[in-house]
Amino acid sequence: MAYANYEDYIKPLDEFVSKTFNDSSISQRDLYIADHNVQIISSYAPLIDILMPSIEHLSADNSTDTADFKILLVDISQTIGGQLPIIPWEPLLRRGHRGIVVDGLYMQFVHIKPEDVMILSVYDTHKKQAYYIVSDTKKLPWYISGAPLHEIFYWWARSTNMHILHCGVVGTENNGIALLGSKGAGKSTMVLTCLENGFQYISEDYCIVTGDESPVAHSLYNSAKFTDFTFEKFPHLAIHKKNNETVNGKHLVYYKDIYPKKLLKKLPIKALVSLNLDINGPSVLTKLNEEQAYLDMIASTTLQNPVYELSSTDFFQKMKLKITAYRLSFGADTIKTHELLSNLIEE
Repeated sequence: MAYANYEDYIKPLDEFVSKTFNDSSISQRDLYIADHNVQIISSYAPLIDILMPSIEHLSADNSTDTADFKILLVDISQTIGGQLPIIPWEPLLRRGHRGIVVDGLYMQFVHIKPEDVMILSVYDTHKKQAYYIVSDTKKLPWYISGAPLHEIFYWWARSTNMHILHCGVVGTENNGIALLGSKGAGKSTMVLTCLENGFQYISEDYCIVTGDESPVAHSLYNSAKFTDFTFEKFPHLAIHKKNNETVNGKHLVYYKDIYPKKLLKKLPIKALVSLNLDINGPSVLTKLNEEQAYLDMIASTTLQNPVYELSSTDFFQKMKLKITAYRLSFGADTIKTHELLSNLIEE
């Protein structure tokens, strides 16, 4: 098979999307993400409505500004003929969810079999433009709304010298703490504990990090997936469940519904805190060596993104040298836990 180049993909994709938009009514949302003007434009209004709740806290009036980044959404079931664009599919199908890169064009194709829905995500580094093409909006599973366009945001961030870190970030109006931890480490519990006790919100799962000298965390999503354990600790939040069915026992919620006045767009990161949930143990905060802080950042982030690049490794290596890191083992004493973090952020 001959090597497929950039033009082999982008020309038919551009033609496909252009024709679709010419034949459709357009819906548009303006956002301000990580100090960039972002436009999301859809040829089918219900598709943009499904994706927006997690990111609408970043809504902005960019109507008079040039967009730094555009994402165009297409629902194939609403197009004439209802067919996927004609592109070299074999490399995409072979790579699966890990995606491919062709001359600065990032692409990923996913077939979610239980719902029989297909998603093609494309990001063009040359144009700073993305396509998100779905086979049928009505078949999209509920959890897509939790971290919409994640692959596209990741590729865009990387091409703009930004990085997506898998962590929670909370803080005061002036400083933030990045909460690191793999599945089951207690990020959701800790974020909620902090918000219930006066802290502000940047992220629960993913944030965009910028700044080589002084890292800053930028909000991306206001969504979270809570387990029954979380609702047992915070029963008053149960009314905010967005789905009855679950994946791995998790329910989707939006922080914009729970704490609408606590959502910030960005905060400088003062400390890294690696979490260890020990429900029967005391709350203890100890210093963490730089190498372990780096490993915790990598472990928490690597598997959450479509690809992992050496440039991110370099960034996190530098970040560990600029921000003091800690290990927080915490149990049921939420008052003591919040006191430890409050003292840390005020130092």
